[in-house]
Parts: sequence; structure tokens; C-alpha cells
Amino acid sequence: MKKILVFFSANKQTVSLESHILELSKLGFDMYFLTSCGEGVLHKRLREKGIKCYTSPIQFSNSINTYIFNFFYVIYFIIRNQVNFVFPHLHTPCLISSFAQYFVSAEFIFFRHNSSVWNNQDILEKDINKNERIVDSIINIMANKIIVPSDGVKNYMITHENVNASKIEILHYMYDFSMYNEPSYEMVEKIREEYKCNLLLIMVSRMVKHKRHILVLEALNNLIKEGYDIKLLLLDDGPEENNLKEYVSKNKLEKHVFFIGFVQNFIDYMKASDVLVQPSMTDASNSVAKEMGLLSKAIMVSEGVGDYSEYVVPGENGILIPTINTKESIEKELCSIYNAKYDLIQMGKTLRETILDTFSKSKLEEEYITFVKNNLLYNQ
Repeated sequence: MKKILVFFSANKQTVSLESHILELSKLGFDMYFLTSCGEGVLHKRLREKGIKCYTSPIQFSNSINTYIFNFFYVIYFIIRNQVNFVFPHLHTPCLISSFAQYFVSAEFIFFRHNSSVWNNQDILEKDINKNERIVDSIINIMANKIIVPSDGVKNYMITHENVNASKIEILHYMYDFSMYNEPSYEMVEKIREEYKCNLLLIMVSRMVKHKRHILVLEALNNLIKEGYDIKLLLLDDGPEENNLKEYVSKNKLEKHVFFIGFVQNFIDYMKASDVLVQPSMTDASNSVAKEMGLLSKAIMVSEGVGDYSEYVVPGENGILIPTINTKESIEKELCSIYNAKYDLIQMGKTLRETILDTFSKSKLEEEYITFVKNNLLYNQ
């Protein structure tokens, strides 16, 4: 039985990754899961399904020493466990694997989960994470095969990063939607009561510049000054959190913007909200949008970023906002929503149908079989 190591750098629940690992296990591979961070709910969930889960003895930090340790540890892990294929996901595992691949016989297939922002005129040079750009460049050069979840990411890599198209293969995110907990309707009602308003918005994303929370806050600030009864729930955290809190405080938005943080019952908050607002510039195939669709909720997401434009039909199952003049577009669309120019209930129902028909496990099993035949069986 061939062995696959999935090398990851996070430990939170990730249904798309869990579904990916379990589908490969079902197809006959012996699956190993290793993270450069500590134990978390993701390890627990996978271990309960029979997946062998491990963590690096020294967790990753920005220190060069942790990079060096993890480089040697991954080599040791692959050799000790006689791993045949390594699937690194996210920047840190992919960077470490770019160099480790030359010291073992295992084949490495790299998985990319971000699209870039460098060509967008709204992104200032000072806001660009140059380290991420360097890492992407290194991986693009050193990887023989890169798996991406959407045409949008593939086309961007070819057009703007000059990556050879033969290196890139699309494998859409698979979701076993039965893995999600059902919302607690008691909790949903409690949230609705606590944050009572005419329009309850939600953002669920790490607080970094390229997720562009600040544009939502600025648009919301203008509308509140005009008398709109709108509130915003911000889930998750990140390095931009203090700057966002400072903006809220400076503009006296404390009664309208609420920092919820990272919570396990995120499904309850999604179900309680009316619309997801997600103007990110770095999404490859955003899971939150699919989760909102599963709950029959409306979404407002970035046009042309990741795979949004591949399944969102404006006005029918969601709202697409441009990546330039974004604040003005958010403000305009929120006005339309507030004034009932969209049927949010029908929009959410249509999105649910789209999500189930496009990303569910049953719809993508053939695509996974083809991926396995093309990449993992030729040397058996």
C-alpha cells in the first residue's frame, strides 16, 4: 500500500482538507498527517477516522532554527515511515518541502491555497508581504507539480507569475458536508437577540491586510452615519486586529462592530447573520463561502478572486464586488440589500443548490480518481 504524507501548518477544523485526506484513504492509500504546529481539533477529528496524526517536536516560528529543524525532521519522518508521496499545503510546509525533496526518494506534489494580489492597483507596495511573494516564487521554481483548487488561481499563476502551465493541475476542494455540525437554533436565536438590527453582517477570515476588513468598516461607517441600522460580526483574529479595533474606537462604532474572535461554534454565528461580506484578495477557494451556502445564506465576495466567479451568478446566488473601488461597491450593495432590492432568502437557497451540486463529495469523486490515476499510480 502506497503511503501519502500530508504536511500542513494549521490545526483548526478544515472540512475540505479532512475530506481530501479521507477520500485518498478510501481510494487505498495509507495516510499520514503531520503539522508544523501543535495538536488541535484537526488532529482529533482525523485520528477518530483512523488517520495517523503527528506534530513536529519543535513547532514552527519565524526563527531560522525552526525552519532548519523542520527541514531535517521532515526528511527523517519520510525515511522512517517509508513515505511514497508528500503533499505539502500552505507556505511553510511548501517552502520546507521545496528543499527537502532533494534528500528523499518520495515524490512531492505541492498544494497551493492562495491567489496573489501584486497586480492590483488598490494594494499599496508597503502592504505587500514580500516574504510571501518570495516563498511563492521559490515554490513555483522548485516544484515539479502544483495542485490548485480553481481555474482562477491557475490562470493567475500562468499570467502574472510566469509559471509553466504543465506544472499546474486543478483539483477542486471536496466537501463531505455531513462533517459539519448542525446549528444550535437556541444559540442562533440568542445571537440574533444579542446583536439585534435590521441587517446583520459577518466576516469570517484571518485579520490580515489582504482580507481587507478595513474597507468593510469604512463602508459600514458611512452607512451608519446616514442612519442605517447595520451591525457586523468579525470572527477569527490576526495581526491587523488592533488596527481594526482602533478604527472602530476612533469612529465610535462599538455598538455596531463586534470582535467575536475564534470560536468553535462558528456555524451558529453564520446561521444568525444575514450576509457574508468577504472582499479578500487572497482567497483561492474560500471555504466560508461554501459553509454559508450550505446554510442557505447570502454572500458578497470578490469578483475574479479564486473561484468565486466560477460559481457565483450575480444577483441569483450571490453578489460579486470588484477588486478596485471596492469600498464604494460594498457601500452601494449594502444599500441595495438594506432596501430589499435583493431577495436574500431566495439567493441563499440558490447558493445552497450550487454548492451542493459543485463541491460535494459525491460530485467530485471521479475527479479524485482521475487525479490518483494521473499522479499516484503510474509507478506501482
